[in-house]
Amino acid sequence: MSEALQKKPIDAVRLREAISSCKQLNSLEGVIGKTFGKTLTAMERFFEATPRERLDWAIVVAAYLRVLNLKTNQVRKVLDLSRDIYFDFEFRGDHSSEERIQSKLMRMRFLLAYSVGKADRRDVKALEALHKALDPILLKVSASPTRENFEAVYDFIQAVIAYHRFLGGREK
Repeated sequence: MSEALQKKPIDAVRLREAISSCKQLNSLEGVIGKTFGKTLTAMERFFEATPRERLDWAIVVAAYLRVLNLKTNQVRKVLDLSRDIYFDFEFRGDHSSEERIQSKLMRMRFLLAYSVGKADRRDVKALEALHKALDPILLKVSASPTRENFEAVYDFIQAVIAYHRFLGGREK
């Protein structure tokens, strides 16, 4: 398992096989959790990173969320709002009000925090992990809400959700 996470670029197929062959997912929490912690530190330079690095980070985040049993529907409002902001940039161009986009980014942050706060004991760890991964980059992009910066965040969020599903994560 740790070999699949350490080798760059990360081999998601091998990681998927390792996760699916494990009978007790919570036994993987420690191994993936260590890599997740290192990933959070590396993500401090999110906007300076290459797309390849951000994809590897997304795979690690997705694997950790999968092991913690995150359900995608638990963060549906955050995902929908990220899509809204993306479409603001896509269809309105950079002419969309910076204040309006910053407002939506702040809403994403508090919706994410709310999902952690309302979670029951068995779900809180996964939602806290997602919050730890997304909140710092949402804060950074809100300080400079350019199309390029938000596309990097949007692609990251989409990659996390896609790989979470690929690794066996569920909707409900």
